[in-house]
Amino acid sequence: MGSQAYVATSGALARLRQLDALANNLANARTPGFKAQESVFEAVLQSTFRDTEGGLVPGAPARAFVAALPERSDFGPGPSTPTGAPLDVAIEGRGFFEVETPDGPRYTRAGHFSVNSDGQLSTSDGFAVSGEAGAYTVAWRSVIRKWG
Repeated sequence: MGSQAYVATSGALARLRQLDALANNLANARTPGFKAQESVFEAVLQSTFRDTEGGLVPGAPARAFVAALPERSDFGPGPSTPTGAPLDVAIEGRGFFEVETPDGPRYTRAGHFSVNSDGQLSTSDGFAVSGEAGAYTVAWRSVIRKWG
């Protein structure tokens, strides 16, 4: 493949990855705790001739193309909207909530919590929110009113 075709193909593939990331970001824009994906690209100059140590040979023919680096997440704070729910919380600044899953601890910034059947603070998926001492247990006080 000629150098121009290679450059055009690599650029088109890089642009396709960027559009995929954009579509995913738009589809999940209202998902609590979702972190947008960013596509990062770099120009690469690849020589067809290298010396015995892998270095470029001066004056050797080369071709340029676009290389897509692994996508990265934007960990900046997203918008927070008050819900009025007593167990919904948001993190201001840096940090994550740690949750216990069958695959080990996972981290999230989504703070839509409830209390599971074991009395533990948990995510909407039922995973317990944990800290240094383990899962957080919620003690509820019930108020009994006598009518009449």
